[in-house]
Amino acid sequence: MDVVGESHYQRDLASLKGALTTNPSHWSVDTVARLVREPNNRYDRNAVQVLIHGRLVGYLQRVEAEDAQPWLKRIERTGKPVFVLASITGGRDDGGSLSPIGVTLEELPAPAAG
Repeated sequence: MDVVGESHYQRDLASLKGALTTNPSHWSVDTVARLVREPNNRYDRNAVQVLIHGRLVGYLQRVEAEDAQPWLKRIERTGKPVFVLASITGGRDDGGSLSPIGVTLEELPAPAAG
């Protein structure tokens, strides 16, 4: 699942990618992301932040964020954080080429679909 809005967080993503790998030319770095509802978001009341090591790196796509609201609210009431597997991809490759850095998430848990 792709995360949106990463273009606004390239500096943080580059920093995170560098800190999470021993080889800066690796195309992909696996990590975990925390999902946090943002009901006061002025653009989308169903917005869900994607944070890696406490840094905002993007948002769930609008449809996935809306679908995730019921189960995120249930978990939020327990006071427990929601984490999903994530990959930070892009940046500098072995040839020295530079590309935008993005984030992909593993599929959300089954309750998100229902």
